Amino acid sequence: MARRSTLFRYCRTGGFTLVELIMVLTIVAIISTSVAVFLNGPIRSYFLNRQRADLTAVADASLRRLSRDLRLALPNSIRMTTGGTTQYLEMLQTRTGGRYRDQTSNSGGGDPLDFTGDTAFDTLGSVASSGSSAIVVNQDQLVIYNLGFDTTDAYAGQNRSTIRTVSAGSLANESHITFDSRTFPLASPGNRFQVVSGPISFVCAPGAQNANGDGTGTLTLWRNYTIQTSQPTTMPVSASQSLMSNYVSDCQFQYEPDTTGAHQRTGLVGLRLTLTRAGESITLYGGVHVSNLP
Repeated sequence: MARRSTLFRYCRTGGFTLVELIMVLTIVAIISTSVAVFLNGPIRSYFLNRQRADLTAVADASLRRLSRDLRLALPNSIRMTTGGTTQYLEMLQTRTGGRYRDQTSNSGGGDPLDFTGDTAFDTLGSVASSGSSAIVVNQDQLVIYNLGFDTTDAYAGQNRSTIRTVSAGSLANESHITFDSRTFPLASPGNRFQVVSGPISFVCAPGAQNANGDGTGTLTLWRNYTIQTSQPTTMPVSASQSLMSNYVSDCQFQYEPDTTGAHQRTGLVGLRLTLTRAGESITLYGGVHVSNLP
């Protein structure tokens, strides 16, 4: 009997009671709550920083794309307009350029560009025959001395013509370009020509925050449409649209060309883009100097 009692006491001392279990659970809950309180700030900060980093990366990529295309803009082709809160920034994108012959060589070779009416000329130095700078015939446009107004406005079309063929020039290291018959209004003082692939438009439509604290606006790119005299504020039927950024809550495009001289020589495009997500906003600024020397 005494042996059974000893064994019973031994079994009881090897376990735990309900009170002990409740106490352990209470202590664990207190410790967990304390840890959660201390970790809440760092964890929340981590996710907010990651969210800001994601927004910054998107905004930075958008401004870099804008800056790259602005540097490829045909001189004096940048134009802006607004429709309500939506802003439109349009330009003619150059594919390549060079210098045209304005007279024959000493031996009488070469085909100069005739400003009384012509369909072909030789270039001083050859143009690229492959890669992104290669001229796309029957599509790309030849532009001479674009000043952006009157008869020297490429949007109006009096100083541009469709390129039809590109071949080797009559002299070494020269190219021969043929185009639709055109009498170009003015010669370039530097004998320069540009080849444009067509217009592109950046359209920024900011939107107010929704219930989740997200900006509801967008930044989009229009391309693959024909050159139009008036700047379009609705996407042309033939155009394609690419989304560059959503969560746009504010944006601002500013263009300040240098008008102090007889012609615009330089310009400054100011860019500001604000993205908002879950109540957190980031704003990036950019400035691009563009050359308007035709």
